[in-house]
Amino acid sequence: MEDDETTALSNLTKDFKLYPNPCENTLHFQEAEVINILSLEGTLIRSFKAKLSAIDVSFLSRGYYLIELKQGAEHKVYKFFKK
Repeated sequence: MEDDETTALSNLTKDFKLYPNPCENTLHFQEAEVINILSLEGTLIRSFKAKLSAIDVSFLSRGYYLIELKQGAEHKVYKFFKK
């Protein structure tokens, strides 16, 4: 089952752009209705509920984070690094 999940994630990331990664102040992505910033442990740090294609991440400390993007029935999670 893990191989199927890894393959599915790989297929999603081929069609998706999250940039710049690493980032300093602004993180760009495909438009989403709900955007959640999470710690690597899965703790919610901040949530945005509006159609956005970029967010200000200057409030984050240096390190790795997850960004969860929801648009309609699609739900994707990606890892990014904040400089």
